[in-house]
Amino acid sequence: MSKPKLYVLDTGTMKMDKNYLIAMHNPASIDNPNPPGEFIEFPVYAVLIDHPEGKILFDTGCNPEGMGKNGRWPEKVQKLFPAFQDESCYLINRAGTIEGQSERH
Repeated sequence: MSKPKLYVLDTGTMKMDKNYLIAMHNPASIDNPNPPGEFIEFPVYAVLIDHPEGKILFDTGCNPEGMGKNGRWPEKVQKLFPAFQDESCYLINRAGTIEGQSERH
């Protein structure tokens, strides 16, 4: 039986308040009742597991039609969690680059 292969696919980036990502990153205290927020950018990935018994796609990244005036995400969500991706980062395009990509075992 061949070994499973793991492919990590870059599907763009997102931004959000660091407190959403890391619990209690910068909590308020009696000495600092209004700590500053930190808006950070981080990568968004999809992961394809190519197993001898089948393929598993873990997460699919952000919806490429999520942002913008007529985006699928509500305006409030777009402002809290803006996503950034060009067409090369769309999952369908990233999946097409797997052939020849180095794999992780």
